Amino acid sequence: KQITAEPSASSSSCMDWTSSNTSETVGNNPASSTPITGSAPASLGLAGDVCTGNSDPEVSRSRVAEFLHRHTAYELIPESAKVVVLDTALPVQQAFHALFEQGLPSAPLWDESAMDFVGIISSSDFINILHRLRQAPLSNEELENLTISKWRHELSSSEGEGFRRLVSVRPEDSLHAVARTLLHCGFNSVPILTFSSMMEDKALVDQSSFKGREIAQLLHLATLDGIFASITRHYRHTPSALPLLTQSIGHLGVGTYREDFDLSGKQPQIVNKTPLHTLLPTTPLTVAMSQLLQAGVSALPVVDEQGLLVDVYARSDVMALARGEAYSRLPLDEISVSQALGYCAGGNNARLPTPPVGSASSSPSSSGSHLVYLL
Repeated sequence: KQITAEPSASSSSCMDWTSSNTSETVGNNPASSTPITGSAPASLGLAGDVCTGNSDPEVSRSRVAEFLHRHTAYELIPESAKVVVLDTALPVQQAFHALFEQGLPSAPLWDESAMDFVGIISSSDFINILHRLRQAPLSNEELENLTISKWRHELSSSEGEGFRRLVSVRPEDSLHAVARTLLHCGFNSVPILTFSSMMEDKALVDQSSFKGREIAQLLHLATLDGIFASITRHYRHTPSALPLLTQSIGHLGVGTYREDFDLSGKQPQIVNKTPLHTLLPTTPLTVAMSQLLQAGVSALPVVDEQGLLVDVYARSDVMALARGEAYSRLPLDEISVSQALGYCAGGNNARLPTPPVGSASSSPSSSGSHLVYLL
C-alpha cells in the first residue's frame, strides 16, 4: 500500500511552537507531567546538561538543546512525499523486493485485522531470513507462502519473547523527544503517526470492535538524519552560532577510530570506544552480513591488504539480493564481498566512488549514506 501524506496547512504554524512549558510524549504514551529538562542526546556529540558557561562546547550544547526543545516533529515532514506501508499478509519475498525497488531500508507494517501499525520490517530482517534459509532451506512453495505475519510469529516463538511494541512519535512531539526515542530504542527510524476517531470512517462505524477507537495514520518516518538536517538548515546562515562545529573532527574525536590512530595530541572531547570493523574484498558475504548485525552498524568499510579503503558494504546493499530473488539462486556461502558489490553495481544501487588517498568521502544526499569515512 502506498499513501501520499501531505501535512495540513495548520502544521506550518506548529513549527515554531515553544515546548519549554509542556510535557513530552514519547511513542503513543504521554510521559509524566514533568517539564522538559535541558539535556541533549549524548550520541549527537552534545552530551550533558545545558550550561550557560562561556566555553564553546557549552554554548553549542545550550543552543542545540534549545532548538530541539522548541521545534517539533512537524518539521521533519516534507510538504509532499510518498510513504510506503507493507501489509503483514504480504509474502516476505514480495516485501523485500518492494523495499529494493523503492530504495528503502525499512517500512512500517500494517495489520489489517487489528487495523493498526504493528511494527517495522527492515534490511536486518532480510539478513536474518537469509541466515535461516542457509540453516533450514525452504522449498519454493514454502517460501512463497511465508508471510510477514508468519515470519514475525515464528521469530517471536524461537526467541521466547513476545512481539516488540511498535515505537512511534506524534507530529506535536519535540525534536528532543524524537531524538531521545530513536536513541533509546536503537532504531534507524520511527514512524510519525497521527490519530483520528474511527467514528469518522463510515465504512468502519458498524464494526462494533472498533467503535470509539482511534486509528493511526502514517505521515512520515523520523530519523536522526532528519533532525541533523533541521539543525543544519536552521544555522546554515549563522554557523558561528555553533562554535563547537568549527573544531576539527579529530579534535572532537567524533566517530570510530582505529586503535593505532593517535588522538593524544588532539585532546579529543568525545571518544568512541567501539572497535573499527572492516572487511576485505575476499571476505565471504555471509560473514559480512553477520558482522553487520553483530557490530550493530549500518555499513562496513571494505579495505585492501594495505588497509586502504576500496569500497563500502552496507545493509542496504544486502537488499540487492532481492532483485530477481537472487538469494534463492546464488550460492551465498561462496560469494565474496567484492562479488556482491559487483552485483549491486549491476542494479539500481549506485556504488560509492573510490576516493583518493588522504581525503574524506561522503555522499549522504545522493547515496543515502549515514557515514563519513576519513582517510
